[in-house]
Amino acid sequence: AGPLGWLTGRLLRRADRVAAATRAEGDRLHRLGVRSDRLTLIPPGVFPAPRPPDRAAFLRELGLRPTARLVM
Repeated sequence: AGPLGWLTGRLLRRADRVAAATRAEGDRLHRLGVRSDRLTLIPPGVFPAPRPPDRAAFLRELGLRPTARLVM
């Protein structure tokens, strides 16, 4: 953890409110000493981008040759 970890924990414990994006992050913050009544769960406003499709399969599905160039 070192000095920065100590400082981060101290700042988090002194904050009036701490926002966590996930329950796991909230649990980690709680272990750092943030009181439960000061923790707020605010999920991300957007979901992470899905995994990109397999290029070859995607091109086949569109009926394009494997060397086709796409602009999206």
